[in-house]
Amino acid sequence: MTIIQRARANQARPAETESRCSMTFNQRKIKNYVVRKDIQLKIAFTNLAYMLAIILVMIISILAPLYLEAIESNQICNQILSGKMFILIMDRFIFAVFVIFITGFFHQIFISHQFCGPITNFANTLTMLSQGDFTRKIFLRKRDFLKEEAKQLNTMMDKLTQAISAGRLANQEILSILEAVSSGAVPPSEVPAALSTAKEQALRCRENLAGFKLAEEEGV
Repeated sequence: MTIIQRARANQARPAETESRCSMTFNQRKIKNYVVRKDIQLKIAFTNLAYMLAIILVMIISILAPLYLEAIESNQICNQILSGKMFILIMDRFIFAVFVIFITGFFHQIFISHQFCGPITNFANTLTMLSQGDFTRKIFLRKRDFLKEEAKQLNTMMDKLTQAISAGRLANQEILSILEAVSSGAVPPSEVPAALSTAKEQALRCRENLAGFKLAEEEGV
């Protein structure tokens, strides 16, 4: 097989290379639910503060009449009955508030994790992407938020991987053709065809790069 035939046969390889790259991804492993303490704890404690304010209003509105009845009533029986009711309800409220706060805290951590977990995943993937590593993809669990955004970012990385693979392959073929021509491995009769193939590869590479819009080109 000549250099020209091998170059044409390798034109179908970018899709295969992209397919292999798209199969490589890193799944997010959850070691704990507090992946972003600065965000999750702030959300949890803020919501607990609102819950405490609501509970205090409820306690005051329910227990205030009993308290006033216990200290202001002229009848001893009413005072005793109101006092017992006040103490009984207060005991129940303390236990209920404790259970509500514990349940509410862990619920807020769980809910915020479904949002902060994907954000952490996005940050790790983008960090690797900025370093030129396209092997990591975003993998979200069933109940995580931001699934559509993760899908868009994965699609973007697939397209970038495909374009880079095609450009890399075209560059390799151009170099192999030029080296073969310069070393005399290509018969003189095949040199024009070899250079034509190299030009086709260069044009294909330029076509792939033309789809990217750069900031410095805005003023051009």
